[in-house]
Amino acid sequence: MSSHAEQGNMSKSMSDPFESPLFRRLLEAVEKQVHHTETLQKEALKDERAYALGKWGDEPAWKAMYKMATAITKEMTDEWKDGMDATLIFVRIFLNKPTMSRGYSLTNLLISFRLLSF
Repeated sequence: MSSHAEQGNMSKSMSDPFESPLFRRLLEAVEKQVHHTETLQKEALKDERAYALGKWGDEPAWKAMYKMATAITKEMTDEWKDGMDATLIFVRIFLNKPTMSRGYSLTNLLISFRLLSF
Protein backbone atom coordinates (compact mmCIF):
# COMPACT_ATOMS: atom_id res chain seq x y z
CA MET A 1 0.00 0.00 0.00
CA SER A 2 2.77 2.38 0.72
CA SER A 3 4.21 1.82 -2.73
CA HIS A 4 0.84 2.74 -4.24
CA ALA A 5 0.76 5.92 -2.14
CA GLU A 6 4.30 6.82 -3.21
CA GLN A 7 3.44 6.17 -6.84
CA GLY A 8 0.34 8.36 -6.45
CA ASN A 9 2.40 11.19 -4.97
CA MET A 10 5.08 10.73 -7.61
CA SER A 11 2.60 10.73 -10.46
CA LYS A 12 0.87 13.74 -8.92
CA SER A 13 4.15 15.70 -8.74
CA MET A 14 5.12 14.55 -12.23
CA SER A 15 1.77 15.58 -13.67
CA ASP A 16 1.99 19.15 -12.28
CA PRO A 17 5.37 20.63 -13.23
CA PHE A 18 4.43 23.99 -11.70
CA GLU A 19 4.60 22.52 -8.22
CA SER A 20 8.23 21.44 -8.50
CA PRO A 21 10.90 23.09 -6.31
CA LEU A 22 12.91 24.01 -9.40
CA PHE A 23 9.96 25.91 -10.88
CA ARG A 24 9.40 27.73 -7.58
CA ARG A 25 13.05 28.83 -7.49
CA LEU A 26 12.85 30.02 -11.10
CA LEU A 27 9.66 31.93 -10.30
CA GLU A 28 11.33 33.61 -7.31
CA ALA A 29 14.34 34.53 -9.48
CA VAL A 30 12.08 36.09 -12.12
CA GLU A 31 10.19 38.05 -9.44
CA LYS A 32 13.49 39.39 -8.06
CA GLN A 33 14.63 40.33 -11.55
CA VAL A 34 11.36 42.16 -12.25
CA HIS A 35 11.70 44.05 -8.96
CA HIS A 36 15.29 45.05 -9.77
CA THR A 37 14.34 46.07 -13.31
CA GLU A 38 11.53 48.28 -12.00
CA THR A 39 13.94 49.88 -9.54
CA LEU A 40 16.47 50.55 -12.31
CA GLN A 41 13.75 52.02 -14.51
CA LYS A 42 12.60 54.37 -11.74
CA GLU A 43 16.18 55.50 -11.10
CA ALA A 44 16.82 56.05 -14.81
CA LEU A 45 13.67 58.14 -15.27
CA LYS A 46 14.06 60.03 -12.00
CA ASP A 47 16.19 62.79 -13.55
CA GLU A 48 13.96 63.15 -16.61
CA ARG A 49 10.85 64.02 -14.64
CA ALA A 50 10.56 67.41 -12.99
CA TYR A 51 8.19 66.02 -10.39
CA ALA A 52 6.71 62.76 -9.25
CA LEU A 53 3.50 61.68 -10.93
CA GLY A 54 0.57 62.46 -8.69
CA LYS A 55 -3.16 62.98 -8.71
CA TRP A 56 -4.78 65.07 -11.43
CA GLY A 57 -5.99 67.79 -9.04
CA ASP A 58 -2.67 68.09 -7.19
CA GLU A 59 -2.34 71.83 -6.52
CA PRO A 60 1.44 72.00 -5.91
CA ALA A 61 2.13 70.05 -9.10
CA TRP A 62 -0.03 72.39 -11.17
CA LYS A 63 1.62 75.40 -9.54
CA ALA A 64 5.06 74.03 -10.47
CA MET A 65 3.89 73.35 -14.03
CA TYR A 66 2.52 76.90 -14.30
CA LYS A 67 5.79 78.40 -13.07
CA MET A 68 7.81 76.26 -15.47
CA ALA A 69 5.57 77.13 -18.44
CA THR A 70 5.66 80.82 -17.55
CA ALA A 71 9.46 80.81 -17.29
CA ILE A 72 9.86 79.06 -20.65
CA THR A 73 7.36 81.42 -22.30
CA LYS A 74 9.14 84.47 -20.85
CA GLU A 75 12.50 83.19 -22.09
CA MET A 76 11.14 82.57 -25.59
CA THR A 77 9.44 85.98 -25.63
CA ASP A 78 12.65 87.76 -24.60
CA GLU A 79 14.59 85.99 -27.35
CA TRP A 80 11.90 86.89 -29.88
CA LYS A 81 11.85 90.52 -28.71
CA ASP A 82 15.64 90.85 -29.00
CA GLY A 83 15.56 89.33 -32.47
CA MET A 84 12.69 91.58 -33.48
CA ASP A 85 14.58 94.70 -32.30
CA ALA A 86 17.50 93.81 -34.57
CA THR A 87 15.12 93.09 -37.45
CA LEU A 88 13.33 96.41 -37.04
CA ILE A 89 16.65 98.29 -36.99
CA PHE A 90 17.68 96.70 -40.29
CA VAL A 91 14.26 97.33 -41.81
CA ARG A 92 14.47 100.99 -40.86
CA ILE A 93 17.98 101.31 -42.28
CA PHE A 94 17.06 99.70 -45.59
CA LEU A 95 13.78 101.59 -45.90
CA ASN A 96 15.47 104.93 -45.23
CA LYS A 97 18.00 104.52 -48.04
CA PRO A 98 15.47 104.50 -50.91
CA THR A 99 13.42 107.20 -49.22
CA MET A 100 16.48 109.38 -48.78
CA SER A 101 17.53 108.87 -52.40
CA ARG A 102 14.03 109.70 -53.58
CA GLY A 103 14.11 112.79 -51.42
CA TYR A 104 17.43 113.85 -52.83
CA SER A 105 16.27 113.13 -56.36
CA LEU A 106 13.11 115.14 -55.86
CA THR A 107 15.04 118.03 -54.36
CA ASN A 108 17.50 117.96 -57.26
CA LEU A 109 14.64 117.94 -59.77
CA LEU A 110 12.92 120.87 -58.09
CA ILE A 111 16.15 122.83 -57.98
CA SER A 112 16.79 122.05 -61.64
CA PHE A 113 13.23 123.01 -62.56
CA ARG A 114 13.51 126.31 -60.69
CA LEU A 115 16.82 127.03 -62.34
CA LEU A 116 15.37 126.31 -65.74
CA SER A 117 12.21 128.28 -65.17
CA PHE A 118 14.05 131.48 -64.27
